[in-house]
Amino acid sequence: MTRSFPHLLAPVLGLVAVLALGCATVPKPKTGQEGSAETETTEGTETAPEGTPEVAPESPEVVPEEAVVEETPAEVEEALAAALETGDWDTAETALRASVSREPRAPQVRYKLAVVQTRLGKLDEALQNARAAFELDKKLVLAARLALSIYARMDKAEQGMRFAEDAAGSDPTDVSVQNLRVAALIMAGQHLRAIEMARDLLKKDEVNVDIMKNLAIAYFMMGQHKTAEYVFGRASKLTEGMNDPEIAYYQALIKHRTSKDKAAIVRAYQAVLKLKPDFAEAHNNLGLLFYETRNYQAAAVSFAKALQYAPSYREAKLNWANA
Repeated sequence: MTRSFPHLLAPVLGLVAVLALGCATVPKPKTGQEGSAETETTEGTETAPEGTPEVAPESPEVVPEEAVVEETPAEVEEALAAALETGDWDTAETALRASVSREPRAPQVRYKLAVVQTRLGKLDEALQNARAAFELDKKLVLAARLALSIYARMDKAEQGMRFAEDAAGSDPTDVSVQNLRVAALIMAGQHLRAIEMARDLLKKDEVNVDIMKNLAIAYFMMGQHKTAEYVFGRASKLTEGMNDPEIAYYQALIKHRTSKDKAAIVRAYQAVLKLKPDFAEAHNNLGLLFYETRNYQAAAVSFAKALQYAPSYREAKLNWANA
């Protein structure tokens, strides 16, 4: 079996809450759940689809200088909702492509197209559309985060760093945009620098949940699970009752790394899926737990669910084939 651990970044898609899958994963420790995620490696478990993607363009697609369109057409939302139910992401991509062709200056549509293309493993196109969405709307930080996660998945940390620096330069006063640099540092494995930068940003906005999450992720990546859990807990309190599935997922991962109580770990992942039923990584990790407890039928169902929501999810494919 193979294993998937956490997203570094987790952009969310509008009202239907589709989680992008372009985020880098922490390799499985060689024995159990112990050890630092920063130093351990597992061969053959990379999340990216098979084959080396072509080098993505360094500049986003140029679109005509007209007014930006904010609304997402109803037929696009319907296609996305249907994809969540059926796994028909190809039809959703077709609908989004058609919408972009009709109205290229629609950042939300381009962003959603990038999310779907990431799920399908079309990383070059996804990167182009994510970057174009951010160029159209510099406040759409989710699109920039998605672009960063795609760079990570393509193992292009240096290019991702340059993109984050350029994005941060677009508005030096916006801490949410500056937080992209923290995410890029995490992606590049520069966790201490990420922690330092996140702390500096929190001095300017001490209740910024996204910065706090990146701070916690950096600690998690260094294997400092107790500190990460504490920071995630603080971030969770700031959501004011709006449970954050990304925080819940990392909390489940921490439990997965530190606890021997498999039933409690299962409940933690199930809690994530209650918040966000299309969280493919949670389905995959839940399937691994079922497999380890010899509940092979439940494991196969979980792996199949992961693939329904993320057809290009290589680790889930391998797990499903072995279940």
